[in-house]
Amino acid sequence: MKPTRRMCYIWQGRNCRYTIGSALIALIAAILIFSVLAAALLPLVSSSGEQAVLSSLGDKAYLLSEAGLRYVQSRYNAEADKNAALEALDDGNFTLDEGQGEFRLAIYSYFFPIPDSARGTSSFTTNPPGRLPIDRDQDDDNVTIQGLLNIDGHIYTITSTANADENVVITVNGNLDFDPGANAYPAATTNQTSIANGGDLFYTSGEGGMFPLRNGRITVGPYKHTLTYAYNDRQNSRFLDVRDPEDPNMNASWSSSMSYILLDHTARVRSTGIIGGGSMETSRKVNYYIRGPAPELIIEGGNFQATDADTTTAALNSIDDNEALAITASVNNASLLQLSSVVTEAPLRRARRRSGGYLSYDAQVKLGFYSGASSLSDDPIGIIPESVSPVAAGLTFRLNNATSDTAYSGYGLSFMRADGTSLPSDYFSNIVPAGMNDQPLMVLWQQTGAGTAREWIAYKRLEQNLYQENFDLGIGGWSLVTEAPLRPNLWQRLTEGGRITESYPSGSPSLNFGDPDGVSFFEQGGIISPAIQLCDDTPKILLLFWSRDSNSTSRREVRVIADDGSYVSQDVAQSSDWTLNTVDITSLSGREIQIRFYRSNNTGAYSGWFVDEVQILCQWPVQNSTLLVRLREAAVVEFSHGGPQEILQGDWVYGETSGTRGRVLQPPLLTDTGWNANTAAGTLLLNRLSVNASGFQSGENLLVVGRTGGITAQVDAFDNDTERKVNIIKTYYARASGSDAGNTDPLDPVAHTYPRRGENDPFRWPPYEDDNWTAEEDYFRLVQWDAINDDNVTGLEEITFIDDDNRTVENAVIRSYDTDLQSPPLGLPISTELGLHAYGAGADNVYFDDFGLRLFFGTSSLFDTVLQQ
Repeated sequence: MKPTRRMCYIWQGRNCRYTIGSALIALIAAILIFSVLAAALLPLVSSSGEQAVLSSLGDKAYLLSEAGLRYVQSRYNAEADKNAALEALDDGNFTLDEGQGEFRLAIYSYFFPIPDSARGTSSFTTNPPGRLPIDRDQDDDNVTIQGLLNIDGHIYTITSTANADENVVITVNGNLDFDPGANAYPAATTNQTSIANGGDLFYTSGEGGMFPLRNGRITVGPYKHTLTYAYNDRQNSRFLDVRDPEDPNMNASWSSSMSYILLDHTARVRSTGIIGGGSMETSRKVNYYIRGPAPELIIEGGNFQATDADTTTAALNSIDDNEALAITASVNNASLLQLSSVVTEAPLRRARRRSGGYLSYDAQVKLGFYSGASSLSDDPIGIIPESVSPVAAGLTFRLNNATSDTAYSGYGLSFMRADGTSLPSDYFSNIVPAGMNDQPLMVLWQQTGAGTAREWIAYKRLEQNLYQENFDLGIGGWSLVTEAPLRPNLWQRLTEGGRITESYPSGSPSLNFGDPDGVSFFEQGGIISPAIQLCDDTPKILLLFWSRDSNSTSRREVRVIADDGSYVSQDVAQSSDWTLNTVDITSLSGREIQIRFYRSNNTGAYSGWFVDEVQILCQWPVQNSTLLVRLREAAVVEFSHGGPQEILQGDWVYGETSGTRGRVLQPPLLTDTGWNANTAAGTLLLNRLSVNASGFQSGENLLVVGRTGGITAQVDAFDNDTERKVNIIKTYYARASGSDAGNTDPLDPVAHTYPRRGENDPFRWPPYEDDNWTAEEDYFRLVQWDAINDDNVTGLEEITFIDDDNRTVENAVIRSYDTDLQSPPLGLPISTELGLHAYGAGADNVYFDDFGLRLFFGTSSLFDTVLQQ
């Protein structure tokens, strides 16, 4: 039996005992602090503060049931383990002191968490958070675990089930493949190929028993919107009264004769409010059907269209046997592909409406360079191949007023290698940072005034030359390593015979191992570099050197030795011509190393092994790598004196003087974490801001709805004109190849590889700010920019914050304000919003793949929408 909880609240100024900390967060939000509620509830007291307005016990019981739901939401938001939070609340009785009533909770889940240990097996043990609704009389539902399951996009058939206490053992018809933290969701099949609004949707007999009895939300085959049904008629295998909330005139059809019906992430909270006692006891039982987050929108290449079809041609091409959207013609060295509004208008409009006029999302795309049907491998010296330079290609977001490939307003996030004079005429002059000509870069930039003004916002160097030695001025600190004392070590510096470069057109110095007089005898030996400290902040580190050696019987080895004894070695192939050799030494990142060249077993007279132009590069690979932008549109409020309770994502906050109210979009960006000492400070991001002419006032107290115990924070600064609607931008990067490992640090270069997706491969996303960054989810790197152009761009500023590891993180979060770069106000259409761009002479060699869009509302993952019954 789960323990009974006790709660209390403040009634007409009388204090009471409260026993579970912040247990009243949601209850008071629902029935006390009426001046700041999101939905207007009747106030409990009149203007005199003494006469209760709610005279009906039934109304009070109903409000208690509402408070039960809001308490569930509050605890769900506050706990890191969401499923554990639901489990703890199930079967709970919450009693208010002084006879003011109680509410009782029951949590029903229509999904099955899967432990990571089940990966690769055909069965898993699961405990749905709360309980399974299996008893019609007790639970108002009687699901049967049979049919199909949807697990990370894979459909499995259930072959058997077994119950063990509260756990269920489910066996399926194949080995399980899923991401960490995955859930299994009910699925079914239908051979129906069309449905009108309000019609019935039939499913295969025996497959719909796990779907909710009432008020389900489903997706069907290729149909683009989420549908709702009123009732699951299990006896006749059909969903009744199926509707499209986005299209009241829905008359949907699809070509497939067998399509999957998939249930959204769904749970049900049954909250019973009870007031009075004995014969006067009154109760109200309310079921709240709550759904999960909006699904990511996987946008296929055919949903992009050229802004100017006369100058840009794009097509779906098979590149390395994987279909991609390729720029096939760019007449003016400029291509802008807009995401079709037919695909995005409805979900973007809904997201903006649910966020109170703000539009936030994550968007990602992979980018590569190609020739014919094959991609161009990374140029180890330039990252972006010199053959396609100049070029800038990547994501466009906040795209609006687009009339041509170059005339629009919006942000650009590009992989770039260009200069200020590259074509299209003058386009690169302001988006290439000063002094960065012809260098591989990642650049965030903006266009305003429909393309009349553009400027770079931030940049990251994708390549740094850590070490370089061409032996032109001497041996450079290299020294001989004698492997066998009885054999001569013939490494030397020759002033002639090196690789011809621009600096030495008649022949340059180099290292050489061999007898210049041509005497034949056995010889072996090594030469080693001075100590070199490797970089520790790039995903890839390469050793490059040029060499030639015509002797096929010699052994040539390069070995990179770290100060801890670890090393990377590679044999060097015979070549009579100068050949560029590359050695991946990423595994030695952060260590002090030395480079050793070793040669042995010469059996004939010849001029030996030549080595020249030794170089170490720290790189961010580009080919098939992923650019991801995390865009949060929000009101920005700077605060201090925060505490003693933390402000949490999902909290409603309001200004004590101004009465302005907003919802906390994500955990605060803190510059001082001292909540317990009332010294917490930082930046709040809010959406659903109330309509208030003045906005928050500097110096006013900032309170959290439903919190007791005094002031929560103080507003330090708020400019209603420029901070009511601001773009907060974070950029993430993922590489396609290299060593595959992950950890819990979003800032370091260690991360799993994220290559181009196959047909059934999932999209990867960085964890949200209120989630822990785990090694299993570590596919992305949070970009810390080398520089931010806040001196030249109006409305641009960096937000510094302290992360979960108590590190001060700089140059990673950018706040940007410009009226041309906002989402349209409520009531106006969203024309485009997103696109892909390619500029420069290399635009014809650019392809895009794996575009994904994930909308963000800021509420917890189970409470984006609630349907009451």
